[in-house]
Amino acid sequence: MPMGMRSGHQQAAELMAEKWASTPEGRDRLGNAYLMQRDSRLEKTTRIFGQPYGGWTMGQLYSLYTLAMLDMGGHLLATNFRLGETPSRDADRSKNQQALNRLPKGVEAVVDPSQRNGDFDGDFAWSIDLPAIQFYGDGQNNSISCEDGSSWAPLEIGYTDASRTLLHLAQFHTVARWPYGDEYLTLLVLTPWDAIDAWRHPDTAPNEVLQDAGEFSNIVASYRMFGWRATR
Repeated sequence: MPMGMRSGHQQAAELMAEKWASTPEGRDRLGNAYLMQRDSRLEKTTRIFGQPYGGWTMGQLYSLYTLAMLDMGGHLLATNFRLGETPSRDADRSKNQQALNRLPKGVEAVVDPSQRNGDFDGDFAWSIDLPAIQFYGDGQNNSISCEDGSSWAPLEIGYTDASRTLLHLAQFHTVARWPYGDEYLTLLVLTPWDAIDAWRHPDTAPNEVLQDAGEFSNIVASYRMFGWRATR
């Protein structure tokens, strides 16, 4: 896809992939991400992170690896809700909404009635504390409070780029994912919820990968403010 036809998060991810591809360490990361998205044992985790409609480009592999590093670093809390069916295509919004109406009391998801050129497919909200575990980490029990950063998350159903998932976590600290082929909706929340601050300041970033995640976020912000040419 020509660069000008990509969204801001896709373009930023491709730039970061170019940066990684210029070093042996970065090439190793991209190679590991390629193997990850082909590993059947990691299929469920990978599709939560992203199901790119356009396939696993280098930029999407950059995003997948960065999400995996967040995961393995214990920076993600997760809670699952069984809906009893996998999502239908976007055009079947009413069917998807019927499945989402099965969410427990205190939790609500609403599908955008148009889902056309929006930043996400709908809204997810909770008004109760939710039991959660570290998505990777040590599996210790935790909880997601309705006061932890936000009680709202963007909802992404079916196909979505890993770079969009990364951007949601950077912007909103949370995202709700219901991937194709999965009967569960998964809510991901950054822990601590303000960990994004460390990404955007190189002197405090916990490691190079997360520092690069901050650079990705800054590129998207610059693109939205000044246009694509200003980010080159």
